[in-house]
Amino acid sequence: MRQHKRILSALLSAVMTVSMASAVPVWAAEGGTETAQQAYVDVDPMDWFREAVDFCREQGLMNGVSEDEFAPYKTMTRGMLATVLYRMEGSPQVTGENPFTDVVPDSWYGPAVLWAAQQGLVEGYGNGTYGPGKYVTREQLATILWRYDGSIQPDGVGEDYLDESEISDWASQAVDWSAENEIILCLDLNFFDPGEDAMRCELAYALMNYVNYREEKKQEEDEQPGGEENHTIWAEFEALMGYLPVEGEPVDNSYDMTLFAPNEGGYMTYAGGAAGHLGIDVSSHQKEIDWQQVAAAGVEFAIIRAGYRGYTQGTLNVDPYFKQNIEGALAAGLKVGVYFFSQAITVEEALEEAQYTLQLIQGYPITFPVVFDWEEQDKDTSRTQGTEEEVITACAIAFCETVKAAGYTPMFYASPSKAYKLDMGYLSGYPFWLAHYTKDMVPTSYKYHFDIWQYTSKGSIPGIDGNVDVNICMQNW
Repeated sequence: MRQHKRILSALLSAVMTVSMASAVPVWAAEGGTETAQQAYVDVDPMDWFREAVDFCREQGLMNGVSEDEFAPYKTMTRGMLATVLYRMEGSPQVTGENPFTDVVPDSWYGPAVLWAAQQGLVEGYGNGTYGPGKYVTREQLATILWRYDGSIQPDGVGEDYLDESEISDWASQAVDWSAENEIILCLDLNFFDPGEDAMRCELAYALMNYVNYREEKKQEEDEQPGGEENHTIWAEFEALMGYLPVEGEPVDNSYDMTLFAPNEGGYMTYAGGAAGHLGIDVSSHQKEIDWQQVAAAGVEFAIIRAGYRGYTQGTLNVDPYFKQNIEGALAAGLKVGVYFFSQAITVEEALEEAQYTLQLIQGYPITFPVVFDWEEQDKDTSRTQGTEEEVITACAIAFCETVKAAGYTPMFYASPSKAYKLDMGYLSGYPFWLAHYTKDMVPTSYKYHFDIWQYTSKGSIPGIDGNVDVNICMQNW
């Protein structure tokens, strides 16, 4: 058993807001506060890694090898590590050809390895294999975490390890990054031991340190001054867009709300002379859709998710069913719009999302709006947690203006609770898509103007298995 030099220098903050997985352990869901030494018979209260195992268990990152054993000194396979990072990203849908001959696509690690390969986090051995059952070395662990962090150039201020010459060239920068940010445990006498297989306790420790590092980095970025005055979202907006938006006046809801009512088929109608078109919005969550049946049921339009930004690392992703959905809807004669599920926290990211969306829809006859859909994720790992409404407003304007400049109709989407917090004066110049699920389909009480009303997330439409969002559109796009 190896002896270790460094122990955790401080307790994790009690208000740590970063979580790493969508699944909650059973004991946590039941309100338990069981710690690692209580859950695992092989984790002692005095072990240097006990706190890290606690953290990974609480966040659902690493399970024990059994109900009561963590096996801290056992090694980690390449398939396991890819799965841990995949969970950190929220286990997004992945599609595409499997690049490795030894990776089973529908195995427990298959989607994770495919995702990690597509993100450039992992590579094979040059012969078409990945080696999911091979053990991860310490320098491989450093490299994969470094790539996950964006392959940031290290500052070069870290102390050299005594076995520096044994570190592979391809891992050199990653190991320096790890040392500077205290990610991976340093061994006795300042040896990194690059070719040694990484133990499960070391991975738990590295994951906890990485989360702390990311949280501290975000706080430092938030506190950076912008010249003589503190940097604001509007300063960024002006720098990137070349102007500041003009605030208008929110437009009141002028519909006669008593004229909204469901018809015999259960779909919302409006008897007040406005359009009242029936439509749906879909994503990969609906999976396979028979668009001809959807059209035959009277659905006139579809707003299709083109893509989304990951809620932890912020990667841009195309919806796995986007191409299939948009081509199927158009072939069935439906009018089509698209939306992008945003997690932008800067104007630059909103512009990036707009350009990404425009690239995805190029060549398709889009007649309905291109929508900015910003929603805070109910997960502790979400990078958007605590984002101020002023930031969301600025991002929405930047997205919408970019879409409008490209010749499309821009739109933004929000629930009443979110919309009331936004500065609707700045957003009054764009069509608005309201998401308000009222009990028994009674008319919405939202006081400002809306152009589309998403009135249920549990609609039933022929040609779609399961629930689907159903909308009424009050415009003749």
